[in-house]
Amino acid sequence: MLSCAMFLVLLGQVAQAGSTNETLDAEIIVNCLQISDSSEGNYIVAIESVDESQPAPKQDKLDIKGDGTGSFVIAVSEPGTYNYIIYQEPGSDEEIQYDDKVYHVKVFVAQLESGELSVNVSATVGDNGEKPDKIEFVNKLKDNNSSRDGSSTPPAKTGDETNIPAFAIVGGLAVVAFILLLVTRKKKDDDDGDES
Repeated sequence: MLSCAMFLVLLGQVAQAGSTNETLDAEIIVNCLQISDSSEGNYIVAIESVDESQPAPKQDKLDIKGDGTGSFVIAVSEPGTYNYIIYQEPGSDEEIQYDDKVYHVKVFVAQLESGELSVNVSATVGDNGEKPDKIEFVNKLKDNNSSRDGSSTPPAKTGDETNIPAFAIVGGLAVVAFILLLVTRKKKDDDDGDES
């Protein structure tokens, strides 16, 4: 299984181009980590422009194999706010549950007083507009016993494997037998006392 993490390289940072005629590359890095107990596979992470009139990424899909890294690069040359979505395309491995989160990425390009461009990238995920520190896709094995670091997480055992219902039934039967024994003795004692 693969865990993909995209880091917004420019999140909260400013990158600058030399002049207004130059283009500036906004880069979003994607890291994928191979989980030790799964087969290595190719994973496709895609980016789409929300509006066709805005700068298109230099490539719209990353094909990342095993422990790999890739990046989306968007060349910007004019001030503006550019919107993209990033998601993972589901693969064909039936043993993996692919992460279906969709991230909404904004690339803010501003022109400074010096004429240089500055870029700031931010992202949100989910309906509530949560702002993550990084864009991350986490795939899981369908048995859900493998965590992100590859360790297995079986149910915790307490060491006590006692069959409590069986002991409760045996205990209940013992109490009933003891009561019957007492009643039988009491009745026998009463019968013996009447005969004398």
